[in-house]
Amino acid sequence: MNPINLLPFVERQPKWSIDKLIFIFSILLVLIYSSIYTYNVCKILRIEKELQATRNQYELLQPTLEIMQKSNDKLQLIDTKNKIAALLTNERQPLYTLIQRIVAIMPQQLWFTNLSKSDKGLLEMKGAATTYSVVAEFIENMEKDPFFLDPTLVKVEIDTAASLLIFEITVKPKGMQQ
Repeated sequence: MNPINLLPFVERQPKWSIDKLIFIFSILLVLIYSSIYTYNVCKILRIEKELQATRNQYELLQPTLEIMQKSNDKLQLIDTKNKIAALLTNERQPLYTLIQRIVAIMPQQLWFTNLSKSDKGLLEMKGAATTYSVVAEFIENMEKDPFFLDPTLVKVEIDTAASLLIFEITVKPKGMQQ
């Protein structure tokens, strides 16, 4: 049987009571807050997992980082040593450059049998030439060259068997270390 309510609308009782509405509203609020809470908890857990994975990767890369730092320290030390060596050898000429300078000013009829450096920093050249003028020309060329300081003819001998002049010259190259 269906109840029939003949009261006017204003006086009728509502189908939904206020208590039921408050109960449903509170359940909806609890559901909304619990879903927000669950979402945030899941998000925090995911971020913590990523953070832990990043920490683990950092731990694994730590030995590589130490090796890189040691390598960088060694490279800095090598660079420092190279700079010091460059500063020290800036004025000094290598032996190859010295030989190139000598060959550039050397006449055709002159050749060396011995080229050595003495303890005093002098370069001793022994060799042979066809005439006195060739030896004189070589000494003049060394005097004109600013790279050579004080060339000195130590001795000249005539080798009659080979019809050559045997000479010995000493010179101080500019920038040669003692």
